[in-house]
Amino acid sequence: MSSLKNKNIILTGAAGGVGSVTAKFFLESGAIVHLLDIDEIKLTALCKELHLYEGSMYEYVCDLTNSEQLTNTFKKIGRSFPIDVLVNCAGVSDVDTVETADEKNFDRIWNINVKGLYRCCQETIPFMKKNKHGGSIINICGITKFCVRRF
Repeated sequence: MSSLKNKNIILTGAAGGVGSVTAKFFLESGAIVHLLDIDEIKLTALCKELHLYEGSMYEYVCDLTNSEQLTNTFKKIGRSFPIDVLVNCAGVSDVDTVETADEKNFDRIWNINVKGLYRCCQETIPFMKKNKHGGSIINICGITKFCVRRF
C-alpha cells in the first residue's frame, strides 16, 4: 500500500460515526484531510477532538444536496490543493418499510446516498485528471433498508 503522507483527501460525511473514524485514520497516516459535513456543530466538535492534527485538516460545511454549495466547495479545495483521494462517506439510513415509507423521505435518501455521491465524483474527477498521478475514489455506501414483510 502506498503511503498516505501528504496526500490530499476529501472526506464527505466526516462528522458521522464512520466518517470521524476514517478522518482520524487518514490524519494519523500523515494525510491532509478536507472534512466535509452538513452538520456544522458536529464538524466543529470533530475538529476540536482532532486538534493535534491542526494544519493537516480543513473543515467545510457542505450540503451534498445543494449543487451550488457542493460545486463551490470542491472548486475551493481543487484550486488550492491537488486532490489525490475522494472518500464518499456521507449517507443516511432510515429504517422504514416499503408500506410506510413516504416519497419525500425516499427522495431525501436518494439525493444524499446516490445523487450526492455521483455529484462528488463529478466535481472531483476533473481535478484528479490534472494530477500527473491521477487519483482514487472510495465509495462507502449509505445503508438504507426497506423491509418487505411476508403477507
